Amino acid sequence: MEPPSFVVKRFPRETSGVGFDVHPSVVHPVDSDEDLLLRFAILRLQHKVISIVNTYSPHSTAEKVELDAFHDRLEKNIHNEKFFYKPVVGDFNARLSKAQEEEFRIGKLGMGDGNENGNSLAGLLFAARLFHANSLLQEN
Repeated sequence: MEPPSFVVKRFPRETSGVGFDVHPSVVHPVDSDEDLLLRFAILRLQHKVISIVNTYSPHSTAEKVELDAFHDRLEKNIHNEKFFYKPVVGDFNARLSKAQEEEFRIGKLGMGDGNENGNSLAGLLFAARLFHANSLLQEN
């Protein structure tokens, strides 16, 4: 049996940007979507329960001003979403170090040595009261 095809739900950027591939079985509960500049997109599902923030960070070699502006904008986007569940997904070009005892929002399964984007992401996790799921789960 052939797998169902995906309906591509993209934002009106022809050359770059972020978007969502939405399976046909879940197109009907989509409440709205929003393109926020080239690096951010938000997909909201009906009943104001879940809002998915999709993003990609500038590369770690980018200017500090650009990286700071990205993280500030991401934090604002997260805080502006009023839905109950707000998964934030995407490419952060970040490597988080292993969590210290007081860093419960980051798991003990980090990468060891972090990078500057990882430090910024860790700050965002605490500011936005989010958890870094990949570092909390043991890989098989």
